[in-house]
Amino acid sequence: MIKFAIKSLIFVLPFLILITIEVIIDPFNYFSEEKDKKLQEKKEDISLKTNPYLYKLIKYDRDPCSIIILGDSRMDLLLTSKFETYSKEKVSNLSIGGGTVQDAIEIFRYVSEKHDIKKIYWGMSIESYSGTRLRNRATPSIEIKNSLLLYLLNRYTFSATMLICRTMIFNEQIDLSKPPVSKEVFWQDQLDLCSRYLGNYSYPENYFHDLKKISADCLAKNIKLVFVLPPTQLDLQKKIHEFKLDEEDKRLRVDLESFGDVYDFNYPNTITTDKSNYNDPFHFKESISNIIIQEISTNQIKYSKFTSITK
Repeated sequence: MIKFAIKSLIFVLPFLILITIEVIIDPFNYFSEEKDKKLQEKKEDISLKTNPYLYKLIKYDRDPCSIIILGDSRMDLLLTSKFETYSKEKVSNLSIGGGTVQDAIEIFRYVSEKHDIKKIYWGMSIESYSGTRLRNRATPSIEIKNSLLLYLLNRYTFSATMLICRTMIFNEQIDLSKPPVSKEVFWQDQLDLCSRYLGNYSYPENYFHDLKKISADCLAKNIKLVFVLPPTQLDLQKKIHEFKLDEEDKRLRVDLESFGDVYDFNYPNTITTDKSNYNDPFHFKESISNIIIQEISTNQIKYSKFTSITK
């Protein structure tokens, strides 16, 4: 019996040590807000990139506010501090790089059930509003967040903990960003990515019905639903015509206008024709981000095509 107990202890000891380290490091601040500034910076560099859904939702639940941003990496470029500058709005950015409409729907459902939401800025595009882009990474992350056991035993917590430990023990610099390539190569890579999205496009009946229900729920709960079509560089816009999706692109706007207010920046204009405004065809620079924030938060229309659902 004693030998069995010793063998069992030897077997479980590594797992107990690992869990202890995970609790101490707490890479996603599950147990408490990180007070150490340097460790917090490591978590933002590593944990946020390892699983942004888990990181952002834990942070939001700890300090919720009534205005949220949903969408993909383009909406993630909208700095919340700028909203306070232009319109005194306190905003939480829950958009996710590479996120799908399904991800945004699941995040909306989660936060709206727990918190008092008054306004949503929701980024949308024809690449994301497609029946073939159905990936859902938000739900598994929400399940992890809601379970202590899952938090301690999932691969994201383990990976982030080990990477943070490496930076602390070996003073190693961990960079989880994409490998650097020339702007020209990356530009073409992003155009090719858009081609894959548009080449597989189908009208998203599922998203239409989900968003129609969300719109009705927002109306009933007095939640202002605002859709934003972020500006993409003209090279990317031409892909829509190349794949003969002009009518589908128009239908996207008609759908969104039936759900909420719409700020459409994604058409040929002074922002989208100038390549210097972009880091790649999808992603605009901070100067453009500031323009978007000022316009959607103050409703002082200059660059967007604005449509109000109340009209």
